[in-house]
Amino acid sequence: MVQLSLPQQADEAEPSSSQHLPGPTMCQACGQKQAKYTCPACSSRSCSLDCCRAHKLGSGCTGKRSRTAHVPMADFSDRELSSDYKFLEEAGRAGEVAFRGRPEGTDCAPPERVRSLLKAAGLRHVDLRLQMPGMTRRKANTSKYDHKRRRLSWCMSWHFPAANVDIFDREVDEHAKASDLLKAHLAMDMNTLRKGLAGRASVLQPYRAAGVENLHILMRAAFCPASQPVYHSIAPSMSMSSQLARKTIIEYPELLVLLPDEIADYSSQEGATTVAYSGVGQSTPACTIYQQLPSAVAA
Repeated sequence: MVQLSLPQQADEAEPSSSQHLPGPTMCQACGQKQAKYTCPACSSRSCSLDCCRAHKLGSGCTGKRSRTAHVPMADFSDRELSSDYKFLEEAGRAGEVAFRGRPEGTDCAPPERVRSLLKAAGLRHVDLRLQMPGMTRRKANTSKYDHKRRRLSWCMSWHFPAANVDIFDREVDEHAKASDLLKAHLAMDMNTLRKGLAGRASVLQPYRAAGVENLHILMRAAFCPASQPVYHSIAPSMSMSSQLARKTIIEYPELLVLLPDEIADYSSQEGATTVAYSGVGQSTPACTIYQQLPSAVAA
């Protein structure tokens, strides 16, 4: 028997391969037109320049492919290799341009004012350390050396913990005594105080009542943990130049003024401190070192 092969009906035809293709991708910005462009940064699809700009404004996308993003080895291709090579070339070229464009004799040494200050401090056996320009303590430091008078003026900070008050002295003569400086801050006439300073005078009343001779003046030591500060004792009757000799100072001296009953919160020990300046280690005579007790810190 001969079997005839009849053509299939149209409704029974198999779906063509074109029916399995994905449809056109629509613009993710407007959603109305077919997308033409792909964002290199986030792969977002857009149809025009206006939609591309709208995408950047709305999402904050830069539109630039990240040249330092991690690419798995499975996805690493010649495109990524070429991009990395060009990136390294640009980095090397930028370094060469910066090196060639640096003016000779500048940006390498501190200004003359700073050099004079460091030299004057070194001649007075003070290990003065300065921070990088722009840092808070560096900007607040007004210490300077007067060539005509051959005098060094210190910027100093005073902290009164019982009153929670900080006072800055912008120019303190190196031969001034700590007791005279402290008296100047405590002996302010209430009738001559400018507006805004009356409150400071009132909170310093406990120090004024105790008397300068009964107060304890300490200076914070350098390179100590912030949680465990160490202090040097300051003799009120001696000049600041003798008090700062053989000590390390970061930018300017920080002085702490304690009431008679507050000194009990600090442990003391006799000893000598050693600092290095000009490559030579030097030691002070016996000096009392104070450190706040853990119980006082917790309180």
